[in-house]
Amino acid sequence: MLLTTHRVIFYTNTAAVEVPLCFITNVGKSGGMFQKQGVVLAITQNGQLPPYIVDYFTNVLKKDLPAMPILPKEIKVSFSDKNRDNFANLLNESLKRK
Repeated sequence: MLLTTHRVIFYTNTAAVEVPLCFITNVGKSGGMFQKQGVVLAITQNGQLPPYIVDYFTNVLKKDLPAMPILPKEIKVSFSDKNRDNFANLLNESLKRK
């Protein structure tokens, strides 16, 4: 998993999903004593591409805009170590600055 200033990228050995921060509306924590700790991201798409993508395609690449990404309404991420709270705090901080 990778957190940048504009997006969260989840990846495995064979696939990746990029979620722009502007689509994340809420970050919740899940799990507890007997379950794996995790983070739940609520996703809301407003029908518009993020401004940085529009700017990049229009002004830098000078190409047509890409299609809107198709994202689920919720993404759940499990953590096998103790980094859930650190990730949730960093993501909340990034969302406040978007």
